[in-house]
Amino acid sequence: MLEALEDNALTVCAILCVALGCVFQIAAVLILRRARRLQPAKRALGKEGSRSVQALLDSPFDSQIAIDPAQRCFAAVAGCFEELTGISRQDVLADAWRFEACLDEDDLRNLREAFDGWERREPLSVQLGIRNVSTGALRQCQLQVLVDESHQLWVAELRDVTSASALVEHLRSKAEQAEASEKAKLRFLSDMSHEIRTPMNGIMGTLALARLHVEDASAMREYLDQADDLTQYLLSIINNVLDISKIENGKMELEERCFSLNDLLDRERGLFAESTKSKGIDYSVTGNDLEEPYVVGDELRLAQVITNLVSNAQKFTPAGGSISVSLLHVQSTEDRLHFVIRVADTGKGMSKEFLKTIFDPFSQESSSTSRQFGGTGLGMAISDQIVRLMGGYIVVDSELGQGTVFEIYLGLPLANADQIAEYEAEQRASASSEATEGAKYEGEGLFSLEGSRILMAEDNALNASIAQEMLLSMGAERVDLAEDGQIACELFAASEPGTYTIVLMDIQMPRMDGRAATQAIRRMDRTDAATMPIIALSADAYVEDKRASRRAGMNGHISKPIVYETLEEQICAELAAPGLGVE
Repeated sequence: MLEALEDNALTVCAILCVALGCVFQIAAVLILRRARRLQPAKRALGKEGSRSVQALLDSPFDSQIAIDPAQRCFAAVAGCFEELTGISRQDVLADAWRFEACLDEDDLRNLREAFDGWERREPLSVQLGIRNVSTGALRQCQLQVLVDESHQLWVAELRDVTSASALVEHLRSKAEQAEASEKAKLRFLSDMSHEIRTPMNGIMGTLALARLHVEDASAMREYLDQADDLTQYLLSIINNVLDISKIENGKMELEERCFSLNDLLDRERGLFAESTKSKGIDYSVTGNDLEEPYVVGDELRLAQVITNLVSNAQKFTPAGGSISVSLLHVQSTEDRLHFVIRVADTGKGMSKEFLKTIFDPFSQESSSTSRQFGGTGLGMAISDQIVRLMGGYIVVDSELGQGTVFEIYLGLPLANADQIAEYEAEQRASASSEATEGAKYEGEGLFSLEGSRILMAEDNALNASIAQEMLLSMGAERVDLAEDGQIACELFAASEPGTYTIVLMDIQMPRMDGRAATQAIRRMDRTDAATMPIIALSADAYVEDKRASRRAGMNGHISKPIVYETLEEQICAELAAPGLGVE
């Protein structure tokens, strides 16, 4: 045996050497494979690496990734990957699954489904939310993957599109708002067409009937009264549309003047006393006995809100029902009075669904409501916005068949002693004026149309003719007409001092508007230029319009349409009002 081994020693050694060589070769292969797994970037970026991978890593895009699908690892990472994800290159190259920590469950599921359905012929594109694992910052990113020309790697670009996504979302929101606005405009035009055509149809019909009965004075007067009622309703629609437009454009201004809440409630009691009585409704106003009722705010706008609520209550409350208005004192501080005005009725009530939209413009519970009771659905929206402008809010509680309760919560500044004294003086002057009913303001310092000569600037020939006839029928001796402010200034400058008793000035006219004409007259070097009563007759009817007229040097502002029965009283009231002339 030993001899045999000795004889074949060389053969045995050769076999052993071959075996050991095989073992070392296998070990070397395993070590090299392990090394390639630990350093994929070096393998991918060697001299033999693909040109597309190298070009990708050199590109200016946000983040670039080379993916080895066979090894299920990242072969290379470049760009802003670390800043975007909060994961270092070394960590993600060693363990590609770390990237999943940046994705929420939905995005991770979408990414897996996208890869499962990818056919490799076209680039894969997926939008993901990438959350930085270090800072928690969330960015919207677009992941685009394509196959490298070597078909061994996937080349991925991870681009931060947060700003672009925000812009797209902003544009989408704007588009939706534009679409909603367009629908609102169409609804507005439809509603206004219906609401305006209804009284216009009535006006045209009653005037046609009046012409047919021109010989019957009684019937003709009845038709004209009906036309007048419809005209007033049409005017209320126009005023509501203008109000809601002013509010939505942020151009409505509120007056800040002293007034008495007690007096306000007294006027509301008198306003509806007869109409509710004739309908068989029990109407009561309570709580107008505050010890400190004087506050500073817009009395006319607050009265508009209360009147609207009571008017609606009267509309929907049947005979035998009741309507109550009450003022509840909540709290008084050193400079503010907090209170609630409550309007309750026992009318038909409203559904819970409608209450959600009651303060939306043109909102009505059903189309039958408009047909049966009238209205544009603007009153509640206007009331809500007015109260909001005053710093308060309205709440409503109602059930079908159980009536409705509105509550206005407000806190208004308390008036000081000087403001109260001025308000009481105004009230005494007003009471004195009412006591002289039938008089033509012929007392010393008061104005009368009788025998007066009037200069009127009006660019609309029909309006000028109507106003001229009104003034002449009220006793004016002569009315000189001017087509614009420039002609009015020329006529005034050419007249002798004392020729005109009063100047009535339209506002919007060609060449020179009424306010500019007024300022030009006030600057003239003549004895009556500064003292001449100048009153605006204008379709501009808002508080800010009246303030602008006074700032221009006018003594007052009367809004169109002009009411024949009250024109002279309006002129006299404007001239008698405190704070005349330039503010």
